Amino acid sequence: MYKPDPKTYKWAATKLDQQPQNIIMIAAHGWDLAGAIHAGLQTGFVAREGQSLYSLSDKPTYEAKDIYEMAMVLIEKYK
Repeated sequence: MYKPDPKTYKWAATKLDQQPQNIIMIAAHGWDLAGAIHAGLQTGFVAREGQSLYSLSDKPTYEAKDIYEMAMVLIEKYK
C-alpha cells in the first residue's frame, strides 16, 4: 500500500510506539499532508516555492515559509 492510504501513516505510528495524534508530519507536499491529516496525525506545511496545499483536505496544524521557520514554530509550541 502507498500514501495516502491511512494504514501507511498508522504503520509508522505503530513502529514509533505512538498514537497518530502524537506525531507531526512535516512536508512541502500537500498530498502527503492530506493523507497524514486523514490518518489523524498533526501536520506541518513548509510552503516551498511551487508547492501548495491539497484543496480537498483540512488545513495543516502548522504552516511556515521554510524549514527554519517551521523549527522555530515547533520550538515555541513545545518549549
